[in-house]
Amino acid sequence: MKPPLAHNRNGKTEREYRAGCSVCWGEKVHWTTANAQALAVQHHDRTGHETWCDIDARSRYGRAAPDDRQIDIEDMIASASSGDAPGCASLSTAYEAAKEARP
Repeated sequence: MKPPLAHNRNGKTEREYRAGCSVCWGEKVHWTTANAQALAVQHHDRTGHETWCDIDARSRYGRAAPDDRQIDIEDMIASASSGDAPGCASLSTAYEAAKEARP
């Protein structure tokens, strides 16, 4: 049996667009929206100038599962370096102290 064509998965794709005209702006980016490539083509068609467009795409699928071992490692490092005493005040304690110190 063939797997389904569409999978139910978490994923996202981000794109970054940069385009410009070598004659008008050199290497300086002028267009950055999703239609940057179309604008560069239209500008070339209207002016005959050399235009350019760079598109970067980043795709991510799924999520990294939390590694419970990481917390254990951090706890071991903290206890080894502080002799089991806290190395610093907790953030909530520091926040409460700062809040009380305000006039």
